[in-house]
Amino acid sequence: MNLPEGRFANPKVRDQLSRLCLNGSDKIPKFILGSLRDKLAQGESITYLSFAIALWLRYLNGTDDQGQPLPIDDPMSPLLTEKALIGKDDPTLLLNIEKIFGNLSEPSAFVATVTHHLQQLYALGTWETVSRLLSN
Repeated sequence: MNLPEGRFANPKVRDQLSRLCLNGSDKIPKFILGSLRDKLAQGESITYLSFAIALWLRYLNGTDDQGQPLPIDDPMSPLLTEKALIGKDDPTLLLNIEKIFGNLSEPSAFVATVTHHLQQLYALGTWETVSRLLSN
């Protein structure tokens, strides 16, 4: 069984992508970036937290892996989608949005890890990227 497909095919998992990503520009700083900063300060792995950021950045492109449209419901969506479409698999433009990421565009380990994950998402697709990450 493919790990991600098995997980998300579970009928008990009711969250839809649109709800999970709803107002991401507000949620990401509140629920992910504090932990990410702590991990960076302690020299611990940021792999999964950076992957969560890369997934959100990929979502901001506005299409899924098959090119089907994804609704972006975020107060900053015009700016976010513009930068996502321009940057594509380079997250620099998005990571430089200080209102969301503060000074996190400065730690090279963070930028490099998010860039790696985002490039994998574009090159391999979401399911394959998640499968590889979970199998490591």
